[in-house]
Amino acid sequence: MSDSETPKALELYRGMEVATREDYLGAAEALVGIERMRKQIRLDHDQAIKDSYELHKRLTTQRRMAEAPYLSVSEGLRERISEYLSQSEPGLMLDPLVPGIMVRDQWSAEVTDMVALLKGVLEGVVPYGAVAPVSKVLNEGAKSLQEMLRWPGVKAVCRPIIAVAKKDT
Repeated sequence: MSDSETPKALELYRGMEVATREDYLGAAEALVGIERMRKQIRLDHDQAIKDSYELHKRLTTQRRMAEAPYLSVSEGLRERISEYLSQSEPGLMLDPLVPGIMVRDQWSAEVTDMVALLKGVLEGVVPYGAVAPVSKVLNEGAKSLQEMLRWPGVKAVCRPIIAVAKKDT
């Protein structure tokens, strides 16, 4: 596949249907050719990307090292100021005496009783999003148990993954 025919071929491949064995063989050959082109593109660009990335890492490290002592002191002061304000009289609004300092509340939640939280979801008091499934845990269960996965509300799904051998590209 030459550079001049690449856009035309890609458009042809984009609409390619795979409904018969002959279609499959043609699509597989096209896939090998596409992966060969992708490999060449990576070879053409990867060294410059690697060099840029190494420069980025070196400069970022230099910046981090220069900033580290300031960051450490800044975080400590923020913690002590926050602690002081949290122990203040409720409702007392402290006007910052230093320009550039702002005080705002930050709220977060932590689960103290998972069973109660789940009951709240089932009763409609808590939104479903509060107990969003952790895909990593679900996928690990499906990967290890496969078709034997029997978790309520979960099903194992198997999809074929198509790979192209590196030596052929």
